[in-house]
Amino acid sequence: MIAPPCIEYLSSNPNNHITIVDYPNSTCAITLDVSDSTALDKQIAAHDLVISLIPYTYHPAVIQSALKSSTPRRHSINISPPIRVLFSVIKKAGITVLSKVGVDPRVGHFCVVKKIDEVRKFYPYCGGLPTPGNAGNPLGFKFSWSPHGTLLSQRNSARFLKDGVVVEIPSEQWMGSAGPYYVKNGYDFLTGHRSTFIPAIKSLLDFPNEAESQRIISGLQWMGILSSEKAKIVGGNLLATLCGESDLVRLEHKFVVEWDDGKTETFTSTLELLGDPDGYSTMSKAVVVTSGLATQLLLDGHPALSRLGVWAPYEKEICDLIRGVKGDEGVLRNFQQVQ
Repeated sequence: MIAPPCIEYLSSNPNNHITIVDYPNSTCAITLDVSDSTALDKQIAAHDLVISLIPYTYHPAVIQSALKSSTPRRHSINISPPIRVLFSVIKKAGITVLSKVGVDPRVGHFCVVKKIDEVRKFYPYCGGLPTPGNAGNPLGFKFSWSPHGTLLSQRNSARFLKDGVVVEIPSEQWMGSAGPYYVKNGYDFLTGHRSTFIPAIKSLLDFPNEAESQRIISGLQWMGILSSEKAKIVGGNLLATLCGESDLVRLEHKFVVEWDDGKTETFTSTLELLGDPDGYSTMSKAVVVTSGLATQLLLDGHPALSRLGVWAPYEKEICDLIRGVKGDEGVLRNFQQVQ
């Protein structure tokens, strides 16, 4: 679902020959079970580079296979503990694993590195949702391609720096730490800033009026939480994104800048992308166009991306390079900055 924009971008270079796994409309398509290590090894060894856009739990298996044939690879997810343990092995094998090249925190990284020497504080927020007109259920959310991955991500822990102190939130407390965050145009999101689960529940149960109370209770009824009847799924998952609908990617950065005279100012950069109901989703464009750009730079042997080992867009040389090309492709042109 998210691969086509990346394929389209890379196909524009006549020097690239692409094999797509499990993509029935392509003449170069193959069907491959990633758990079949023998078949996986054979296909990866036959290519110069592999892009892994499958659920993140399978990435370590792809890396292990790439190590056998010294095939560079890139993916768009965070560097997980199973990948971290392979750092020294990957570098010794002489291959490049490029990670975190997508929308969040990847697009965020490109912009943060540009400002990092100027800022005192930085607050990044990003979310992928259906557009308000297509969020026709009480959750206001739909699974676009991997419900399992979406739910599994809620088991991740969090670690960030706040006011000079490292804050850590264990995975079992992550959902309970969520709180509302308002951005312009009336959007209201939940972010990880509540301290315990109990205050969050009290807040949710403290309905401002009867109409809001009925709205939430109706939503619980819609989800079947108040019923013992087994759900009947008609036409697939009721929360799945449907054809003809569009999605929304919303990213906001707040920079607190401290000048030489001690004066501080706050700048806000926002990115809002809408998908095409009859074309690509905005998540696919935001994630895999970036993947395609980084892949082409890697294939072209650009020095910034030709380092051995596991890399992510944290360094200025890498970020400036990808940000410049990505801006040319139009994704970053949608950024707006206000003071």
